[in-house]
Amino acid sequence: MLVTSGLTADDIVACFDQLFSQRFNVRLRGGGEEPLFRPAREGEMAEIQFRADYPASALHEVAHWCLAGRKRHRYEDFGYWYIPHRTAEEQNRFEAVEIKPQALEWIFADAAGVPFRVSSDDVCQLPNARFSARVAEAKVLLEQQLPNRAQQFFNELKAQRQQKAMGLKACEQLRFGPPNAMSLNKQDKEGRP
Repeated sequence: MLVTSGLTADDIVACFDQLFSQRFNVRLRGGGEEPLFRPAREGEMAEIQFRADYPASALHEVAHWCLAGRKRHRYEDFGYWYIPHRTAEEQNRFEAVEIKPQALEWIFADAAGVPFRVSSDDVCQLPNARFSARVAEAKVLLEQQLPNRAQQFFNELKAQRQQKAMGLKACEQLRFGPPNAMSLNKQDKEGRP
């Protein structure tokens, strides 16, 4: 039986960098303690840094980059504020700006075969049902018409995942033989043609 897996953080970095590094002077990098977007500086590329080696973090940060306009690409963290421990009002404002990025992350996660969960960005608090529903609604709307860069990245993730699955299938066939080899071997042992 073929077992497929989702893309790794390295696979996601390769997809992103292949598509966008040269054209947009930006690169995707893991290993960060916290996610961070650094705009390009003289002689340096812009950098999207994601948490550790987490594929979901990479997809989330790419979603922000795909949705941010040229003006926001000039600012660290796209000019957004970040407050780690929020009041209820601050959490509502956070959720308002996170709906589309999380919806797009979900779309990317589906293409990459990576698990997705709505996040309130607070380890002490699960996302509320209203926020989760709004992310799901935004996903449905975004799927109808992805922004250009998001569509390109989605296509690349999907193609990379298909290639990876085909590679796994080829390895499996080398290891176990073609899918019907077991039935042929059984027939041979039973003396039937």
